[in-house]
Amino acid sequence: MRRTVLYISNLSVPNLYSLKKKIVIVWWLILFVPFIFVEVTDSDIWRLICWLLLLCFFLFGMVAKVMIVFSQQLILYYHIDFEKWLLFEHYRYHKKKSAKYLVSLQVSEAKVAYYKGEFRESIGYVQDINEKALSRFIFSYQCSVKEVLCKSAIMLGDKAQSEAILSQLTLELDQNNSQTKKNKLKNILALGHSLENIVLDKVPNDDIISWETSTNYKLERLEKSYYQALNEQLKGNTDKAKADSEAISKESSDLFFVRESKQYLEDHK
Repeated sequence: MRRTVLYISNLSVPNLYSLKKKIVIVWWLILFVPFIFVEVTDSDIWRLICWLLLLCFFLFGMVAKVMIVFSQQLILYYHIDFEKWLLFEHYRYHKKKSAKYLVSLQVSEAKVAYYKGEFRESIGYVQDINEKALSRFIFSYQCSVKEVLCKSAIMLGDKAQSEAILSQLTLELDQNNSQTKKNKLKNILALGHSLENIVLDKVPNDDIISWETSTNYKLERLEKSYYQALNEQLKGNTDKAKADSEAISKESSDLFFVRESKQYLEDHK
């Protein structure tokens, strides 16, 4: 399964985009055969076999679609290929021209800008998103947008904006009745307050250790390690901070926290 997902994620953008459509076409063709057989056979045993085949093929199709979506996410979070990720998002939007894929493109642009250290641009991308279109996405997706906005404001050094964002999130938390949604909002709020302490106030906050990332893939692990390294620096744990920074510094300099880690190591030779 893992090899298959990784193989799919390495396909070219046009092939990756068209794969889901091809899977759906083949899926319907495969489903059609046992369905017809169910209608024409008089044997109860063969009917049962056909219904079981229909169920298996249906489940296969569902799993295949999930694997394709998951493979697309790996471009960003596992391969950390910003160029291919944005190319895929642009390609999909220009093929569909829908509000849904425009939001997906804008969110991707905001995330990439954040990871590159272009925090003002990241905030701009988020602010350009149509709120009504965004509201059609699942809540966890909406939360990821709020998280990017909060982190970008903090890294930009804009405490007034970060406080405004956190206040709005607190208001949403108080007004929300779903425990699942409340937990997601609490996670963003805890992260925001931790980063405000560490980045803006220069005060250590060990709550950053319990930050729950959404995918736990390479990109988010590196990001979390960077903020933990900053926290260790503030606590005076130079050896631990250096060790974390050393691990981060081996990655692509496209990431702002890789550049920051390299600079820290250079300054503390």
